[in-house]
Amino acid sequence: MRLSLRYKLILSVVIIEAVMLTIMVVNNVRTNTATVKDRMTARARTTVELFATTSTNALLTMDLGSLQEYVNQVSGGSDVVYARVETSEGIILAHTDKKLVGMKSSLTEDEDFFKVRDNVFDVSYPVVIAERLIGRVWIGFSPDSAFLAIKKVRNQGIAIASVEIGVSIFAALLVGIALTNSLKELFGAAKSMSDGDFSARVEIKSRDEIGELGRVFNEMAEGLKQRTEDMQEAYNKLKDAQEQIIQSEKMASLGRFVAGIAHEINNPLDGIENCVSAILREPDNKKQLIEYLNLVLESFEKVEAIIKQLKGYSSGYPLHRTRVVLRELLDDSISVMQSSLGKAGIEVKRIYEDRYDIIFGDPVYIKQVFVNIIMNAIDAIPDGGVIEISTKRLHNGSMQIGFKDNGVGISEDNVNRIFEPFFTTKEVGKGTGLGLSVSLGIIQRHGGRIDVQSTEGDGTMIMIELPVEDVEQAA
Repeated sequence: MRLSLRYKLILSVVIIEAVMLTIMVVNNVRTNTATVKDRMTARARTTVELFATTSTNALLTMDLGSLQEYVNQVSGGSDVVYARVETSEGIILAHTDKKLVGMKSSLTEDEDFFKVRDNVFDVSYPVVIAERLIGRVWIGFSPDSAFLAIKKVRNQGIAIASVEIGVSIFAALLVGIALTNSLKELFGAAKSMSDGDFSARVEIKSRDEIGELGRVFNEMAEGLKQRTEDMQEAYNKLKDAQEQIIQSEKMASLGRFVAGIAHEINNPLDGIENCVSAILREPDNKKQLIEYLNLVLESFEKVEAIIKQLKGYSSGYPLHRTRVVLRELLDDSISVMQSSLGKAGIEVKRIYEDRYDIIFGDPVYIKQVFVNIIMNAIDAIPDGGVIEISTKRLHNGSMQIGFKDNGVGISEDNVNRIFEPFFTTKEVGKGTGLGLSVSLGIIQRHGGRIDVQSTEGDGTMIMIELPVEDVEQAA
């Protein structure tokens, strides 16, 4: 159960008041009880001593009539239950209840005796003559009057304590209401600020700590409002500047892309133009005609390949998923690039994990990714080196394919940009900057990811992660 601050305050006051007043009432009752008992004891002692003195002569002469008269007089007291006179041997000579006369008393003491028994306060006193005990007198007092006085004191204490607790609860309630109302106002203003309304303020109604808290809160709210406005203004300026930078980068990338595409297309077009000119000069030279027509066809195929790559990047393409054995697809990709690898003097090391390495994907597009990465690695190793290709089954069930080279690496400024469309560090005419961008799109469409780790001058590591869950579903 969650208690509000108001009820916590009231409960605390009630507990403290209850404990303090309980201690006060208990001590007061104890003190008054002791006082009443002391008074009752003193009165009883005085009465029994007077009774003993009065009964001495009659006891000495064994005047039973006088003893009974004295007993009757003592028994007439409002709080006296009984009175009796007995011999030193405990034989009752006179008693309020005359039927007990002549019997032996069950209560005999050699000294003064005070005892509460059966709701009766028994008091005895010896009758002594010449240091000889000749008998004893007894008076039984009712403690009801004393208990009544004690009960009255206790009830008065409880009544006073109840009134004080009630007054304390009322005072605590008033203080709690005032305190919680101020705190509720602070809470409401803070909630409004958390919702974005920095105009919320607290009305200061007092000069105490709560009022000081409200003043500090208002100062904080004003400061936050001003800082938020300043931050928003700075953010807007930063956003505008960022958009301008992005636009500039797009234009620069577009310029590099256009220059690369123009060069890539111009090279085969120039070849076509030269071949056609040579054919026109010697139209009857069949051998030359066949040779140049083959060159023209190769040039058209180059242009067609460039256009297909652009179309693949600019528009969506369907994936024809099937079972793919990674090691076989990697071996095919290496075979495709074997001529370029041999010319560059590059050795390929295969580290395939001897485990289940089948995934579910489009082998044509995945192979395109592998070829693009191998091609970039070849360009990054100018004087021969090693490309290490590995596969590994991860704990999450995915397959990891790694391509590690010992080439020139990538600078820190460029490593985060290599997947941007049109971005390339190659010379104009040696690449369009679309290879890795297209590769990223292919891997993402397969539900995978690509990570790059590279240090300039110390090679590059590209890791592809592809899920294999769909293999079981396709089985």
